[in-house]
Amino acid sequence: MTATGETLMNELFQRVSRNWWLFLLRGIVAILFGIVALRHPGAAVTAFVLVFGLYAFIDGIIALMGAFAPSATNRWALVLAAVVGIGIGYVTLRAPRITAIALYAYIAFWAIFEGIALLAFAIQMRKVIAHEGLLIAEGIVQIALGVLLLVLPRAGVMTLVWMVALFAIVMGILSIGLAVRLHRLGGLERPTPVAH
Repeated sequence: MTATGETLMNELFQRVSRNWWLFLLRGIVAILFGIVALRHPGAAVTAFVLVFGLYAFIDGIIALMGAFAPSATNRWALVLAAVVGIGIGYVTLRAPRITAIALYAYIAFWAIFEGIALLAFAIQMRKVIAHEGLLIAEGIVQIALGVLLLVLPRAGVMTLVWMVALFAIVMGILSIGLAVRLHRLGGLERPTPVAH
């Protein structure tokens, strides 16, 4: 790697590691949402829709904070994820009595879109941190949830609640794990360049 290339990688590494707390916050919110959904799976569909709408809205705000942080990188992916999350959260909160089919479509679209944004970010991360699979796993899990919802649109509301709740907990654990790793790596002077 040239000196210029290594300098750019060092700068990217420092930007990402300084935003470790956003991944931690995102993980905590996801786990709390998953626990609430699992503890009250028999709650009315309207209540679940409201909780999901709030989760999507908060997740979008966190992405927006990351996009406009001074040390942000790959802003376009974060801005797009933020717009989708806030938009779907807003629509869901404004019309909580939507049908189950519409709810499936909302969640599936949100999961697939945000998963793609995470994978785009992960590709850039792999240039900085060797064997960085946590972020890739997050993107794959989100896309998988969206595809499952599209393939099984008539699985029932209870199945939807369990799927989304378990997905949120897994995503939260992965996000917190990534935050811890970034925080630890942030103390390093420079990352180890990844050979391709």
